[in-house]
Amino acid sequence: MIFYKLTSCVPIEDDIKEISIAESSVNEILKKYDFQLEDIRTNESSGIKIVSLAELESVIQVLKEKILDETVLRNVLDRNNLESIPIIKSSEASFFIEDRLKTQEFKIRCLENWRNVYGRIGISSQTYIDISFQTGNGDGLISNFDATLGGLTFMTALGKNTFNNEQYASSSNNYQYSGIYTYSIRYVLFVEGVGDIWTSEIRNVRIRVDGCTGQVSYTEIIP
Repeated sequence: MIFYKLTSCVPIEDDIKEISIAESSVNEILKKYDFQLEDIRTNESSGIKIVSLAELESVIQVLKEKILDETVLRNVLDRNNLESIPIIKSSEASFFIEDRLKTQEFKIRCLENWRNVYGRIGISSQTYIDISFQTGNGDGLISNFDATLGGLTFMTALGKNTFNNEQYASSSNNYQYSGIYTYSIRYVLFVEGVGDIWTSEIRNVRIRVDGCTGQVSYTEIIP
């Protein structure tokens, strides 16, 4: 990769400005495709090797499922001994409900119907996020939310990972629990002349639970 140096009387300052130009160019490409630059680690090389900004843009296009130059992508894959690059493509979650009802016989107390909920959000054909949470502690909120990335996790990690209750389950909304799960999948790419680039794309999904029937629904929130 070739970078143009800024003229300076002090070589050390030249190096600093040269790195700044490279990082700025990388960040422009990431922002173009709505990816966030989380970190640049100049002394590391653990990500897949990319030798030009054109290659970086092609890889980002793959992650965004855009039209790209197949020849450029094949060069990246061959250099890194890869068959493909994993992409973020969340699919419908599958849920398993474990009921632990705290009710008296013949009397339904929707707010106190204790349930453990387990779900799996597909990220790619071999990568997924396993989630779990509980309802029925009596305060109308989803609680103890947890999530882990599983499956094939090469060059990826679970980044931002938060859950916020959106509404309380009560008689006024037919005991509907609702919350927003925000997550991101981090990618690490090694750009020659720059270092490891840690980047991510944030996704938001709405999870609803019917407090009486236990039915769970999942909707991706499109910006």
